Amino acid sequence: MINYFTHHLGTTKHKMLVLFYCVKFALKLIARGIKHDNSKYGKKEAKYFMPEIHLLKTLDYGSDEYKESLARIGPGIEHHYKANRHHPEHFDGGINGMSLIDLIEMFMDWKAATKRTKNGDITKSIEHSAQRFSAGKVLANIMKNGGT
Repeated sequence: MINYFTHHLGTTKHKMLVLFYCVKFALKLIARGIKHDNSKYGKKEAKYFMPEIHLLKTLDYGSDEYKESLARIGPGIEHHYKANRHHPEHFDGGINGMSLIDLIEMFMDWKAATKRTKNGDITKSIEHSAQRFSAGKVLANIMKNGGT
């Protein structure tokens, strides 16, 4: 029979292990936030993004005009996707190739991007992007429940 002390010791060990993994994950996520989009500062991307980035405030995400702007960024965005794991385009399998930390950074990226486009709306962005990347309803609902 397990006594009171053994129960509490086992539960406390479990809690500490969960805390350890949460802190480890949080530190990795913080590092991702610090390094996020650093490739946009480099020559291979900056020359393409600079002329277009100011237009985003005037465009609706997913609109024809938005897609035209992306097309003009062309080689810069292609390099960006290859250099950054938080984009589904980075992986042959799209979202299916991503890790949990990739998904979280992607979600935060989508959320932040809504602040720099005309009529930005995270729910609409999730719906559009979930369809675009075949993310499925379960993942889309998890993102809509976001909580951040």
